[in-house]
Amino acid sequence: MSSRLKQFGEERKWLLIYSLCSIALLYLIFAPAINFLYYGGDDYRYTFGNPGLSCAKDDGYHFMMTLGRPLQAYMDCLSFRYAFTVERMRDIRIVAVLLMGCSAGLIADWLRMYGVSLLQGFLIAAALILIPHFYGDTILTGALSLPVPILLAIIAYRCVLKSHTYEKTATAARFLKATAVISLIFAMLSYPAMSFFYCTFMLTKVLFSRLDDWGRSKKEVMIEARIFLLAGVIFFVWAYYNMHFHSRTAVPPEYRLDKPNLNPVEMISRLFTIADVYGGIWSILPLSNNVTQGNVILFLITSGLLLGSVTYFYRYKTSARLAQPVFFAGALFLLCCAFALVIPSYNAGARLFMGSVSAGIIIVIWSVYRCASVLPVVIRSITITAVLMFYLSLQAYQANLNMMRAAWHFVGYLHQSEAIIQSWLTDQHELKRIHFITEKEEYAFNRYFLASGALSQALGHGNYSIKWCGAANTGPTENSESQKKSMKCLKNLEPGVIGITYSQRGESYLQSEATVVIDKQFDDVKVGEVIVL
Repeated sequence: MSSRLKQFGEERKWLLIYSLCSIALLYLIFAPAINFLYYGGDDYRYTFGNPGLSCAKDDGYHFMMTLGRPLQAYMDCLSFRYAFTVERMRDIRIVAVLLMGCSAGLIADWLRMYGVSLLQGFLIAAALILIPHFYGDTILTGALSLPVPILLAIIAYRCVLKSHTYEKTATAARFLKATAVISLIFAMLSYPAMSFFYCTFMLTKVLFSRLDDWGRSKKEVMIEARIFLLAGVIFFVWAYYNMHFHSRTAVPPEYRLDKPNLNPVEMISRLFTIADVYGGIWSILPLSNNVTQGNVILFLITSGLLLGSVTYFYRYKTSARLAQPVFFAGALFLLCCAFALVIPSYNAGARLFMGSVSAGIIIVIWSVYRCASVLPVVIRSITITAVLMFYLSLQAYQANLNMMRAAWHFVGYLHQSEAIIQSWLTDQHELKRIHFITEKEEYAFNRYFLASGALSQALGHGNYSIKWCGAANTGPTENSESQKKSMKCLKNLEPGVIGITYSQRGESYLQSEATVVIDKQFDDVKVGEVIVL
């Protein structure tokens, strides 16, 4: 028994070390974005929150329930209740960092199984977590529903890996596989696009496993894929049924999972978009030029494939053993992209491509290993470590500056809006309407939440009531009819309630009494100016 405990402690030692180091690193990177006192995006709705308020008062609760994401609805509700002051929002962001750090620790610990060194495993895990599509919303808006499904997907995969070691103990293997399916379903009930991180682990196994062990690796990957597909089918059947028969609110076309895109021409078109390494999907270094990033990615993948093929043929003198691994790698990359391929529309945001980008990063890292394979053993390890350290340093540096700039934008916009409202109240003493001028590409309904945040700062929490009188939650104010609806809403407001409206830049809008107009945008703050600030 003591030997088993000692072995268990030894196995978990590096997991603990990796997790603590990852949490410390991520906190240092995101410290400015965590500690600024601000709301970001949808977070302005939290100014309505208090511990005794019903979840149904949260604007997004019924929307998420309709989409079949009850865990996301409840997690957002907990944040909604807790973070009703900007000081409390900081706690939510710290929890997000803890979840991200634990995920990175689990990934790094898992990579050790494939002969990846201790330091290289940590560097790869951190690189996978520092994807802008992921950390942007996770930190700025404190969206706990993004790191939780990734953590659950990692736990599910490790359960499946453990089940492979219990082949002779059927009961234990079945229990672990059932746990994996349940963890994946919970991940999809939180945020389905993030659960495709699981597919990246299968791709990693195919790329980094030895060809001499391909028979066993293929068997294990097929089991892992069946588990993921089973969980996916269960979730999508549930989401379809829930959206079709128990819809609670209107859902935009891009979110309608009951009407997936099954057009092969459209799928191929999207696949070409995903494969465009010069496109916005691959902006994995947010402050770098997309063309430079694309050239580096293309060069590394091409070089890795070429040198990998040369070394393979030099060793085995045949292509027969390479056919199945290549086929499996291609199929798994397509599976990583599956959510983005079947979603009805691309307009749902960059998070849809989390599986694609994480898989792409793994392929690039594998290419670095293939390129270094022609070097002597000692120099090979040093070269790989140096390249990974350079990449992570660049990622961390740009993530820190990019998030600090974004946080400062939110801080500045809130303070500007608050100052304009405060000045108006000082001069006019009455406020019936706040009208925002927005850019065409902006999501106008966020101004409703922002107005709440500004009024909370200007008048005090709970000392105001507002109502959205915009033409629609999204989309342009196309005609005078929509403006008439806004004016009708304003006229029917109860005493003391402030109406919130908007118009796009360059459009005319109907005037009304006691109206403050906020024509401010997020300033294009330069990185150097942010550092000085």
